[in-house]
Amino acid sequence: MSKKAKENIICILAGLLVCLIGFIYMSATGRIELYTATQQYAQVEVVETRIERHAGIGRGSSYIVAFEFPDGSVREFNLLGFGRRRTFNSIQVGDTGILTFREQSNIEEITSPGMRRSARRFVSFERTAADSGE
Repeated sequence: MSKKAKENIICILAGLLVCLIGFIYMSATGRIELYTATQQYAQVEVVETRIERHAGIGRGSSYIVAFEFPDGSVREFNLLGFGRRRTFNSIQVGDTGILTFREQSNIEEITSPGMRRSARRFVSFERTAADSGE
């Protein structure tokens, strides 16, 4: 076997090991449940939008939107993924509409606000016609 072939096999095995470790971590922290949780829908109002800037390793910005639900509770969502800035900029305080999201079933057991945000996933927000100017 050539040296190049051995290097390729080592790279493939290292990649598989990283995937396995990630899967074990996600299983242990309940993240897999989050990605497989049923989508939920709610009529909500936007009550806050903010950007949290981070310094140091992993620096960047978190785009956070807080929605008030019909029962009066307020839940925060960290917008993730490609296009999050554009989505964040299109949402204004006072907007009402349908929020689509996913949430871990054990979220009530999580006491840290930051960890609660990570146990929720924003999917989409569709403004009602009165807010969209139609």
